[in-house]
Amino acid sequence: MQAKLVQLGVLSILEGLDVDIRHPDFKDTPARVWRMFKEVLSPPRVKWSSFPHDGYDGMIIHDSHHVWGFCPHHLLPVEMRVAVAYIPKAKGYVPGLSKIPRLVETKCRRLVIQERVSTDIVLDLMKRYKLLGAACFIRGRHLCMSMRGVKTDGTVTTSCLKGVFLTKPEARAEFFALVRNHE
Repeated sequence: MQAKLVQLGVLSILEGLDVDIRHPDFKDTPARVWRMFKEVLSPPRVKWSSFPHDGYDGMIIHDSHHVWGFCPHHLLPVEMRVAVAYIPKAKGYVPGLSKIPRLVETKCRRLVIQERVSTDIVLDLMKRYKLLGAACFIRGRHLCMSMRGVKTDGTVTTSCLKGVFLTKPEARAEFFALVRNHE
């Protein structure tokens, strides 16, 4: 990210809104906005770790992870609750448990639409761990819909399913039942 360009852009927006940029309330606004964007759009680095699972063949689910992203169309926040599930192969490895929320943070903390987030999480897990299946469920509250436009408090739900979550109805049903029970 380029601090100077972001700050100049914020200054231009303020001037375009006919704000008196010399007023004390706006003295440090461009720098504050730059620091805010740097903080919320800088995802953690994921140092991947894998562990043998000793034949575990059930579903592993990380549920109710709370994260913020930003709508690329209006640059407004999106509040999301994310559930990620996966089923390992009979012989293989699973990610360290802390890696799932870090992966979610990495995929969410950028300018991106919610549909892309759910797909990117699942595809990354499937590729990295050669799983039997992976699934992601996201419920998002988009401030671009709450504050402007339609002005709704409704949420947007997306899901992405791969592997056995697509081919085995019982795996899909178990995943959605577990997600619903935690809401």
